Amino acid sequence: MTMDAPAEAVWAVLADACLYADWVVGAKDVRTVEPGWPDAGTHFEHTVGVGPFTVHDNTKSLSADPPHRLVMEARARPLGRAQIAMVMTTTSSATEVTMSEHVVSPALFRWLNPLLGPAIRARNEESLRRLARLVAPIGA
Repeated sequence: MTMDAPAEAVWAVLADACLYADWVVGAKDVRTVEPGWPDAGTHFEHTVGVGPFTVHDNTKSLSADPPHRLVMEARARPLGRAQIAMVMTTTSSATEVTMSEHVVSPALFRWLNPLLGPAIRARNEESLRRLARLVAPIGA
């Protein structure tokens, strides 16, 4: 998705873990944030789910290259874990934001990745739309 803002504005939202519940589809709240987020190895604890069905777990930063790339492992155990990469590419007046997500575990879900792909893609497209709404005031 192209966002009419510099990569630094996108990064500012990604670097504020408290905002994840505002843009990540399925995130209910962020309970605690480890100091230094999103430095590699840091994490934040969250609640994810749909309706009354929720899971408490965390998301860990695997690598961070501000303002260009953030790779995370989102956990919703016992349901599973996913690796998410956020890549920001600057164009002349905007930032192209690419979000990719791959199921890491359980093994059955990895095998189902091709079938889950359309649902994950739709979820991530909505997440990117929400992210863009948060980025807009920062980039202005």
